[in-house]
Amino acid sequence: MCIFNVNAELTMCLSPSVLGSLALTYVDSIRSGKIPCLESTVHMLSEIENTSAVTMASKAYSEWMEEQVFLPTETVEELSAIHNQCQSQALQLFMKQCFKDEDLRYQQEFMNSVAKIYADMCEKNMKKSLDISTAIMMDLGAAMKEKEKNGSYAKPGGYAVYVKDMDELVEGYRAESGKGVQAEKILQDFLEYKQQFSEHIRIFDESMSAREKELAAEREKAEVAEQERKGREEEQRAAQQRQEDQRRVMEENMAQLREKLEQDRIKLHQEHDRVLEQRLKEQEKLQREGFQTRAREMEKQIDSLKKQHKETESPSYLDRILDTAILILPVGYKLIPVGAKLVKHFWQTSFE
Repeated sequence: MCIFNVNAELTMCLSPSVLGSLALTYVDSIRSGKIPCLESTVHMLSEIENTSAVTMASKAYSEWMEEQVFLPTETVEELSAIHNQCQSQALQLFMKQCFKDEDLRYQQEFMNSVAKIYADMCEKNMKKSLDISTAIMMDLGAAMKEKEKNGSYAKPGGYAVYVKDMDELVEGYRAESGKGVQAEKILQDFLEYKQQFSEHIRIFDESMSAREKELAAEREKAEVAEQERKGREEEQRAAQQRQEDQRRVMEENMAQLREKLEQDRIKLHQEHDRVLEQRLKEQEKLQREGFQTRAREMEKQIDSLKKQHKETESPSYLDRILDTAILILPVGYKLIPVGAKLVKHFWQTSFE
């Protein structure tokens, strides 16, 4: 239902539940002895409804993530896919309950809340992966550490034994599942940490020729460089996924905002038509009964309704809302504003 003031200007469109809450709030004001003001009552109600919408939708998102995510995830894409699904569902909840969020302040609060929860989940995912990968590496490396202590590598031929043990350790580490998104980083750190010890036993291995030592050093350097490359790729993939998540969240927000605007526009036009028809009948009755002055006053209301109807059909009407949506987005979500531009273009082409 839409409410109009005495000048036939649209005040708001209300759902049945919000209308009921508004009526109760209005009646409570009267009972308390206060002089009720519809505008202030609506403002107060919108704050209550929208704050509740942010809390409810954020809580739902958090609970769904906790239920569906098992840390650590093998890839950042796995966590991202769950996030996108939960965020979309939570946004639907928010959109369904939000009311008169004219500057989209509460939608921004919701997006910030989801972004923080997701960031915390990503951090937990990384930490869990670090802990598990480190534990696996320490377990697999226990035998080598014991050999280091008893000097098994510090004798002629010790370097060859060391290389064999290292190859088996790396192979065993890679074969372990459930390490998560920091697996390559831990292996990179381990190889870099072992470089100095490896160089030490290689230099003092009397069974190796100078050329063999030189070739071995080059091989180790290449292996470490390759692992560093894999570690960087792992970090870059995570960073790219975060940007992709931001883009998708923005597109989803704009898409659902577009859908809500379209629904409100349809309701608004229907209510405009209903009120306009009613006013025309009232004007006709006044003219028949000879109340020309009141009929002329009614004409002003009718003109105002027609003007509003025309304004809401204009692309600029929705442009202002969508432009505002772009401006209020959290900083991270402004990185790739493709979704908002596409939605804006949709409205322009739809109403031309």
